[in-house]
Amino acid sequence: MKFYDNLRKYVFDTLWFKILTYCSIPFYTFLCLCYIEYMNYGQVRLVHALWVRNPGAFILAFSILIIISAILILLCRKIWIYAVVFGSVSVIVGIINCVKHAVNGDYFFPWDISMAGNMGQLISFARFDLPPYFWLLLPMIIIACVIYALSKTEIPVKWYIRVPSAIALSLIFVFLYNSPKTTERMLNKFNMTFNDNILQASNYYANGFVNAFAINCFALKVVEPEGYTQQQIQEYLSGYSNSSEITNTDDAPDVIVILSEAFFDITKLNNTEFSQDPLKNFREISARDNAYSGELISSALGGGTIRTEFEILTGLTVDYLTNGTSPYIYITENLETYVSNYKDQGYYTKAIHTYNRDFYMRDTAYPYLGFDEFVAEDEIAQREDAQWRRRYLTDQTLVNEITDTLDENTDNPNFIFAITMENHQSYGKTDPKDIVIEVKNDRLDSDTLDAVTTYTQGAYYADLSLASLVDYIDNREKETILLFFGDHLPTLGSNQSAYRQAGNIDQPESDPQQDRMFLYSTPFLFYSNYDIDYDATMQEHHYVSTYYMLSLLADMTGTQKTAYMNYLLDHYNDLPYYNVRVANPLTDAQAEFINSLKLITFDRVRGAGYSVSAKASVSSDDTNTKSSP
Repeated sequence: MKFYDNLRKYVFDTLWFKILTYCSIPFYTFLCLCYIEYMNYGQVRLVHALWVRNPGAFILAFSILIIISAILILLCRKIWIYAVVFGSVSVIVGIINCVKHAVNGDYFFPWDISMAGNMGQLISFARFDLPPYFWLLLPMIIIACVIYALSKTEIPVKWYIRVPSAIALSLIFVFLYNSPKTTERMLNKFNMTFNDNILQASNYYANGFVNAFAINCFALKVVEPEGYTQQQIQEYLSGYSNSSEITNTDDAPDVIVILSEAFFDITKLNNTEFSQDPLKNFREISARDNAYSGELISSALGGGTIRTEFEILTGLTVDYLTNGTSPYIYITENLETYVSNYKDQGYYTKAIHTYNRDFYMRDTAYPYLGFDEFVAEDEIAQREDAQWRRRYLTDQTLVNEITDTLDENTDNPNFIFAITMENHQSYGKTDPKDIVIEVKNDRLDSDTLDAVTTYTQGAYYADLSLASLVDYIDNREKETILLFFGDHLPTLGSNQSAYRQAGNIDQPESDPQQDRMFLYSTPFLFYSNYDIDYDATMQEHHYVSTYYMLSLLADMTGTQKTAYMNYLLDHYNDLPYYNVRVANPLTDAQAEFINSLKLITFDRVRGAGYSVSAKASVSSDDTNTKSSP
């Protein structure tokens, strides 16, 4: 006790120590910055390389944290309270970012805060190790907080000065948030731009966590894109109107759309041997006369199912929405979608998902998209035939829910959208007794080979459930068409290690464009129990963007198409696939079409809705510049 009293008397209570405490605050801020960026990159050399390559990245990130520190100090008054709050948030953010990147290759985004309830679910997917220097940096932050607490240092300023000063500093962020042009100019001075958030992987790698997070915060304010006017939207859609060949709903086919989690042809992994073909049924079904298969160009990789889902259901593009968030965050009222189009035709519309209903905010968004009913894990798990594998409801359980729905609802045609979960990451080591298909690849390290082996078993079961559903469709009298597709490639090791080690990407002779096509392509399959001239619609294109798929399906089946769907179909043959991730070269005409998707997406999720059928048809009546297709 005497030692502590002497320590306080001769050290902590002295003027020189308090001055030292004040002077140390920038160093404490720097320590937290180093921790955050280290947790983002996982390697000290990468953090150092960032700041050497772009000193502006360090200056901006440090400035942001200094301003935040100043605001907290003014509000907390006691330095130790500031240190604990700032340090705790830094530690938590660093861990969450590390965990999320391990789960699905994404980073921690500002909008994840609104989905905090799902964070436990995300963490449950993860298999990861904290980077080694975490255990050095964390104690340093804790020791700093303890020293600040022992010093009992506080700023000698009254609250009526501190609080207004904190508000004044906070207004800097408010001003930047509400002045996108000013913010863009500021970012440009540090070799950054708002457009960095289109590809979040490069955003967080090239700019560091703090700057990337700040860019995303400023980008949360959905800014009206240049050229967005009622006249421009109606010019795009002029001459297009709703069209339908089927006039009696009794003649309308049942439509089944299945998003198969991480469905991918794993046999494309170079230098890999399988004891049997895990996609034997998919290949056999694809070869039938009443089938058509190809590659879907997805906007997701390793995770982010919601991006592919949103484009499939709406025909819009996520390329110019804030990347990484659930697009459903923008859906707060009824939206014209492929789902609502089926509902308008008298279809019963149902969504099925063998996981939590609130994940990605589906439960709140689906009614606005046009779904009559949404059945999720909580209800499906009550089925007598419910089965589980790797702690997820099986794909066969999902198929059973689909077939029961079709058998029970015969008064109306059905549109069913289903999302599987059985083959979701993480892909840990499989118990040998559960291995159906042996996998060999001498190029893969043991952990990556374990992941590939586990994934292969899941692909095998997905393939079996597909065969089961196709058999059911074949035995129906009701005309039925199925669209089955994968949403993204699976995460097989960190940073796509399986694809790199196997030699599919990032090889000395690799073409970057071909690498991107490989990473963002997943299989799709159309299958029907009646004759359809697929080639007439598909034009023999085997690479297709997500936003076209249900327009193409409607064209095949002769069901109603909206003006926007006809617009998409009119451009499909000229540009069957594009997104910013594959970044295929564009002609001027193609670039203008892609710009139109940007404007129409904004129009529907945040704009005035000039492109919806009722408003677009007004323009169609007033102009005759283009004949309706």
